[in-house]
Amino acid sequence: MNKKGLLTILGSVLIIGAIGFGLYKSGMFGAGTTPAAGDNLSGNMKDAKATMQALFTSLQNECNASGGWKAEMRGDKIALVDAGSGKEVAFVSHVSDQEVDINGVVTNVEAMPADAKQKVESQISEFNTSSPVGTMRMDGSNLMMMHRLNPQMNSAEQMAKTIVKFGDVAKEQAQKVSVAS
Repeated sequence: MNKKGLLTILGSVLIIGAIGFGLYKSGMFGAGTTPAAGDNLSGNMKDAKATMQALFTSLQNECNASGGWKAEMRGDKIALVDAGSGKEVAFVSHVSDQEVDINGVVTNVEAMPADAKQKVESQISEFNTSSPVGTMRMDGSNLMMMHRLNPQMNSAEQMAKTIVKFGDVAKEQAQKVSVAS
């Protein structure tokens, strides 16, 4: 290869590298930039509050329509409360622009006999592959249920319906576990 061809290739590599580095630093690849103090943080907090407020309003409407639930703000989280028993069944929290989490304790299994605990543990896999909403897992002595939502892919109304469905399923599972023990 002659000197001119080698310089052309080297120049092309440098240009492509410079473009790639520029895209990397601009955050186009989702990395390489660290926000300066205050950059986008207040915007993200405002977005989180707006997301949770819209979700809270929609959830209140959905709870009123279903009749069995109440939604209550608890700091930066929303509690889904069984209107009949007053028990908090789930908490909804804003994790990021792309994630809202629903978490709840289905029941505490600490006082259950060993054979009942084993039965519950064996039913977790079946639940996780067949449930319309939620994933169950054991966390110490608690049977937990969780579900993740993406607010960029779901409206507040859709998420509110899912949260109420989550509550219905968690309540149903708690009853099944209490019958099994």
